[in-house]
Amino acid sequence: MRCSPACRSASRSGCGPPARCSTIGVRRRTARCWRGKALFLDAQANVGYGDFKGKRILSLTIPASATSPETAFSREADSKRAGLVASLGLTLGAMMRYGAITNIPQISLDGMTMREEGFTEANGGVGMNLTVMPYYANSLRVFLGDEVRADINLGDFYLQPSARLGYRYDFLNDPVRLRAAFADVDLTKTGNQPGTPFTLQGPDPSQGNYVAGVALHATTDNWTIGLNYDFVRGSHNATEQVGTLSLLGRI
Repeated sequence: MRCSPACRSASRSGCGPPARCSTIGVRRRTARCWRGKALFLDAQANVGYGDFKGKRILSLTIPASATSPETAFSREADSKRAGLVASLGLTLGAMMRYGAITNIPQISLDGMTMREEGFTEANGGVGMNLTVMPYYANSLRVFLGDEVRADINLGDFYLQPSARLGYRYDFLNDPVRLRAAFADVDLTKTGNQPGTPFTLQGPDPSQGNYVAGVALHATTDNWTIGLNYDFVRGSHNATEQVGTLSLLGRI
């Protein structure tokens, strides 16, 4: 699961929501927002259930020799597993208006925990399919930044282009570690013959990150639709780009 690096700007719709494999899921969200004359405080809690699907592809080519032509083969291992995520967020900021332009400095704190169930890949064949144990991913981060937004009144709705810049610091930034084993390593025996368990470790994420983003929202009294783009550059030059499309209805 990926959260907006801007950590939920409350500017886009007052107290609205933020705005690697494929995911399908449902989410339950609870939000509370206090707004004074220029200040706002936005608190959120989310619980979600998702269905994760992934593919792992191996392609090999054996060069030609004096006695045999070049040989190529490919395998694809497919996986599917469920996941559960819970998150909390708190954003404090100010909204300073200068005509149609609004400046929104803000600071926010976000925490998230996610569990993915264990799974065994399929269709990869002997020596390819992996059995992966369940694992947890945790995140705790603070964001300090500023957003500038224009409110253009087009009669039936407001068009709201915006740009933001800030710095994000991750208190919990441990790399993902998966405990896994090949599901079957012996074709000559009946049934699966698991291999020796081993650990897969993901890249070490940056603890400090610079965040820049742009967005375009259309807002009425009853709904908001938005397109967001964020660019994140980490402290050891790792980069990430995130694009999101959001739709919010209010009753």
